[in-house]
Amino acid sequence: MNYIAVIPARKNSKGIKFKNRYKIKGESITRVAIKKAKALRCKYIVLTSDDEYLCKENQDIAFIVKRPSYLSDDKACSFDVWQHALFSLYRSKIIKNYEFPSILLEPTSPNRKISDLKRAIKLHLKHDCNVLTLSKLNKSFSPEKIMNVDAKLKTTFYKKNGVNFLRRQTIKDYYYRNGICYISKSKNILKKNPKFLFYNNCKSIIIDRKIVNIDEKEDLKNLK
Repeated sequence: MNYIAVIPARKNSKGIKFKNRYKIKGESITRVAIKKAKALRCKYIVLTSDDEYLCKENQDIAFIVKRPSYLSDDKACSFDVWQHALFSLYRSKIIKNYEFPSILLEPTSPNRKISDLKRAIKLHLKHDCNVLTLSKLNKSFSPEKIMNVDAKLKTTFYKKNGVNFLRRQTIKDYYYRNGICYISKSKNILKKNPKFLFYNNCKSIIIDRKIVNIDEKEDLKNLK
């Protein structure tokens, strides 16, 4: 399959130290993501990281792109990291065809299934569009339910008309990005402002099962 899989795994994380080294059944979640790309038979698999441990661990099954410091802090955008990884491959002349599609797999969503990725690829090919995966938001956390609290503890609805949506049945469905995958043509990611280009022509796959997206230590319990 002529896809370029990019796995972003930086070293530092404020929430969980060395988060991308966390092991599931003896393997880091980074290696788990790489193996999913391998099972999908992607033609190229790239790990972009500033973590020497992860680079060494996975150099046998992935191309290694050393991520620069300006893309390794909390402010780094995933699309900029994705772009840098692809630029590195093309500059190294490992890849010459800019038409190759690319799939971004975040290690922090380790319970992705190959069937999820195949559904996303099918949608990408059918509509020639960018694709991301989403999960439905629990209605308890919908914007209509969220409250603002100021320094004096004055409490107001986040949405001005939130008082009209106290019953769950009156709230529409919302969705959030779950990190299972993002798909786009490489040439689009290599353009200026790839994030905006991506969302201007984007369709989604809805994952209707529980997805663990590791941000806090509490999330690790759901992997066991």
